[in-house]
Amino acid sequence: MIFSNEIGINLNSIFLQADCVISTSPQEVEDLRQLISPPGRIKVIPCGINIASVGTEIYQRGVFLEKDWTNQISKDWDRDAVGAIASYFSALIPQPDSKQTPWKLSFCLDMDTPLEVIHDLGELLNFTGLQTEVIFSNGRDVDIIPKNSNKGKATVYLQDLLRSQSDATIVCGGSGNAISLFQLPSAGIRLGILTQRGAEGSAEARREFATN
Repeated sequence: MIFSNEIGINLNSIFLQADCVISTSPQEVEDLRQLISPPGRIKVIPCGINIASVGTEIYQRGVFLEKDWTNQISKDWDRDAVGAIASYFSALIPQPDSKQTPWKLSFCLDMDTPLEVIHDLGELLNFTGLQTEVIFSNGRDVDIIPKNSNKGKATVYLQDLLRSQSDATIVCGGSGNAISLFQLPSAGIRLGILTQRGAEGSAEARREFATN
């Protein structure tokens, strides 16, 4: 496992100096645009299958949504009710519309707010019977997704779909939203990289990476 502040600094420097950055997913373009210099170009070369939006979306060739997966995670998912509960927490600042999806509500946590608010949010959602998972990552990002979805569960779905042996799977992640990948019972290789940005507030992720 690799935990280094220098990794984040070096990556940022590389992005700023790059003439062209390759993305495997059209969904990543907006995030990459914030990292590279204004003259920098982004070229999309779709991979075969892409897990996106904290594991709530799976795309074939970066474009075609895997509808069987979305149908599966939509069971017992009440987005409007979840949004109503989240609105009681003033410390949760909604992210732009471009970050919201039918299966994910995304917020930024007010940096002056104790992290206990994340626990309180999860407790209230559970109390109301809503089937959700609250994911905290990057020291500020809060995502609320269906209970039966995350990156780990999406990976298991793809293993079954592709009839891939679980011990032949390589998983890699660097923030709280990747914890579920490291909880897979038999992934072949697990690589955890926490950059400076990803390490902030990700003590749970660090513990999970260290034990795997």
